[in-house]
Parts: sequence; C-alpha cells; structure tokens
Amino acid sequence: MTRTAWVFSLTFATALLAAEPSIEKTTLDRWMHELSNWGRWGKDDQLGTVNLITPAKRLVAAALIKEGFTVSLSSDADTVKSADNEFPFEQEMIAPATTRIRCSAWTSTAPAITARS
Repeated sequence: MTRTAWVFSLTFATALLAAEPSIEKTTLDRWMHELSNWGRWGKDDQLGTVNLITPAKRLVAAALIKEGFTVSLSSDADTVKSADNEFPFEQEMIAPATTRIRCSAWTSTAPAITARS
C-alpha cells in the first residue's frame, strides 16, 4: 500500500468514526424487540442460536476439512497471586472422602462448597 493510499484510508476511516449516527431510544427499543431471538425456539429452549447448527450444516462443514490437527483449549491453573491475578487458583480438601460434596457454584476459591454427611 502506498503512502498516499494509506493516508487516504486513515482519513476515510477517521471520518466514518467521527460521523457516528445518533440512534433514538424508540428505534433502539424497536430493534431490540424485532431482532431478538428470545423465545424463537420455544419457551423451554436452552440452546438458543446453537439450534441453527443442524446435522446437515455439520456435514457441509466437515466436507470443508482438508487437513486435521488438534488444538488444545486447556489452560494451566495459575496458582501464584500477581498484579493481573488477584485470586489465584486454590484447591483444598474441606471434607473427608466419605462425605458427599455439593457445590452450587464453582469459583477459583470455591466458597460455595458445603459438606453433608
């Protein structure tokens, strides 16, 4: 990209950002109602837009694969407190192994765990 084209692109992008349109509240409310997917798949639906991923679409997507390799989505539990990790992962045994553990919410420090005999 030449310097002139780059300067033109930057100027054009700046002008677009500066010309941000104002939207009236009534228009926004109408869009929120018209474009909402809430209830689209029934009252008891838990999947939402995942319903759009049909078996046929999975087959089409699988046909696009040319080469395969695995990608891990795991991450290491950071156990050291630091400026960007105020609440490091902690694991504690809080009940004997014979006691049933019920957890209503998992967090890094697991404060919601209660033990029952």
